[in-house]
Amino acid sequence: METRLLILADNDRYAADFFKTAVQHLMNDIKIINLPTRDELIRYFDEPSNPLPLLLFVGINLPMQASLKSIRELRNRYKHNELCIVAYSCLFNPGLIKTARMLGANLCITKPTSNVILQNLILHMVGYAEELTGQCRKVSAV
Repeated sequence: METRLLILADNDRYAADFFKTAVQHLMNDIKIINLPTRDELIRYFDEPSNPLPLLLFVGINLPMQASLKSIRELRNRYKHNELCIVAYSCLFNPGLIKTARMLGANLCITKPTSNVILQNLILHMVGYAEELTGQCRKVSAV
């Protein structure tokens, strides 16, 4: 079975579990990998055999500077249509949104508090990412 790959970079275990649960109930062809530290995230992308995800969600609560640095570093490696980066946080302020977008985030969202809202956002973002990359990027299931 082929699956879509989403990567979540969030050190908040509760938020990561909430995200995974919402996605698993939404689509059975999505694999989610959580890389809770900047080092793990960059190490994943440093490994050439690792597939690019359809979407990369970067929690701004990773420590903020590490999150923003990760967005900038990955955007320097990949064009907007090669890697869709979504920055998200519990509390977004206009300055943070502007900074994340300047550094290369395709989208910025506030973490939803409901599974239904999160599922709707993910459905829209998967469609956006597939259109952006020009393909339905799938990887072999593990």
